[in-house]
Amino acid sequence: MEERKPEKYYKTEDNDPIEYEEVFQNSTLVKKYHFYVTMSLFVYLFSFSFFLFFHLFLTYEQNAYSSVERYNEELAMRFFLGNGRSLETINDPPFLKFLHHLNPTRNPPEPSYMTTRAMTETRPDIKYLRNLGPLGITIEAVRKADEIYLSISSHFYNSHGERQNTVHFEKIIFRDYDGRIVADRIRKVVDARKAMNYAVSYIMSPNCRMLEMITANMPVKNKFICVFSYLTMIANEVVKFPEFLAGLKVLREYVSALQKHREVFTKFKKMQKDANDSADIPCLDVEGDWLSTLYFLASCSHLHETFSNIHENWCMPNYLDATEENSLANLLDFLLVLCRVTSEICSEDSCISQALYSISMVHNSIKKCGIKSARERMRKTFDKYYKSMTKDRSGDYLTVSSLLDPRYAYSTLIFNEENWNLIEKKLIKLFEPSQLQQQGVKNELKDYRQLHENLPVFDEVTTPTTWWNDHRDQLPLMHRQWIEHSALPAVAIDGKRFFAKGGKLAHLFATLDEELHYKAMLLAQSSQDFIGRGSMSSSVLNQITEGCKFKRLDHEPDSLEEETTEPVAEVKLEPTDETSENSKLVETELKQEEPNDF
Repeated sequence: MEERKPEKYYKTEDNDPIEYEEVFQNSTLVKKYHFYVTMSLFVYLFSFSFFLFFHLFLTYEQNAYSSVERYNEELAMRFFLGNGRSLETINDPPFLKFLHHLNPTRNPPEPSYMTTRAMTETRPDIKYLRNLGPLGITIEAVRKADEIYLSISSHFYNSHGERQNTVHFEKIIFRDYDGRIVADRIRKVVDARKAMNYAVSYIMSPNCRMLEMITANMPVKNKFICVFSYLTMIANEVVKFPEFLAGLKVLREYVSALQKHREVFTKFKKMQKDANDSADIPCLDVEGDWLSTLYFLASCSHLHETFSNIHENWCMPNYLDATEENSLANLLDFLLVLCRVTSEICSEDSCISQALYSISMVHNSIKKCGIKSARERMRKTFDKYYKSMTKDRSGDYLTVSSLLDPRYAYSTLIFNEENWNLIEKKLIKLFEPSQLQQQGVKNELKDYRQLHENLPVFDEVTTPTTWWNDHRDQLPLMHRQWIEHSALPAVAIDGKRFFAKGGKLAHLFATLDEELHYKAMLLAQSSQDFIGRGSMSSSVLNQITEGCKFKRLDHEPDSLEEETTEPVAEVKLEPTDETSENSKLVETELKQEEPNDF
């Protein structure tokens, strides 16, 4: 079959065949026409492709740029406000140099843009679910002029069995300060839309009056005074004992005179230089602040030998005698124990199950005081605050939480074996009226005692929470009670750290525009970690590098009656019935810790 060739002819209207070549052979016009059509089509396609590519590229760049800018603005806002700095700080030359070093291709966010963006911030929810366990709240108020700043922390468990800690800030006018307003602010923290009723199970505060106001307007299962408040009240009373106050007065006068007399100060500096010691004369302590008294005593103890060798009696007061030196040595040791205890309970993983163990360590240190009269006073002071701490339902809650914490369960430092058996009965009673569950808890307690014989070493990785998560299937009923008795920390949030004079956010909110106050609080709270009251004890403890250099006298023994008294007998399980007069006494003394008990 022959291949068909393309036809070279076309027909006219008269059906006369004419060859193509004859028509187009010498047609210059047609050639130019083909050229222009081809070029026009090429230019059109090229222009359209270039325009489409440029549009897509520009759109992509704009979107990418805007997303990065939004992220940078968000990050910068939370960073500056969370650290107590104004948004204009981003224009400081050192900070601009730092940002340019991080990314030289991006311009820093504009303060005006960040301010506009900050005004769109909304109150977040804490995402708490009731079926996962209780919700604990701690609160502290700081008054500045006619404004009250509330620091609130919320604590609850998530679906993975991990406790969540969130920090929230609120501001109210002093004339509006009442229980209803404060309770409403707490409710907004739990649910920004206030769609559900109060879900708070437990609440803690260092302020007695605040607790009474809030609980009168908000139903809770239990309320607690901050453990650090009890320790502070004990310390402040002990410092004022006449056995210790006399030595403190002599030491303060001596240090003040050393600072005033230039000749003696020059001699002191020369002695320090010869001894290759860089320690300087300490500042005087602040009355009512036992941590400053501890630091003052520790610094003077370090310089004790130098102070003793300065023989300038013509212009200097007398230095410590043996009795005064012995009293300060005992006071320093006692305050050091308090400082170690508070440094352990103010961390982010603080738990209320630490309360009785911590207070028992203080009780145990009292018998080490070498001055008999001071030791008797310290025991009376301890008993007074311990009874207040463990009375009524609060005491039952604290004892059960200690039992459920594998670090402290069955510790003889807290209770004797008989009292631990009574606490087990309290735990079983929580499951009434179900006899089946009560029998199940009895069986779990037997397994719990066996597990307690081979406990791991608890540290930052292995915690009571991780231990219970590993044994939740073996001890399901007790695990549920652990969740119920461990949501609250041992101490309340440290509001003074944020808003008191010299606090992290104090300067910012004193200079910030009133219009931006509320939004700035929402942004600042998002970058804060929970820090409990007494956090300064950790830094004080780190600065105390050595033990006491004050000389001690021989230990004064107790009388026969005191020697027969067991320490655990004073740490009573069941609170005794107190008269209304004694109750008022304790309530009044609880308020002494808060100078602004508004």
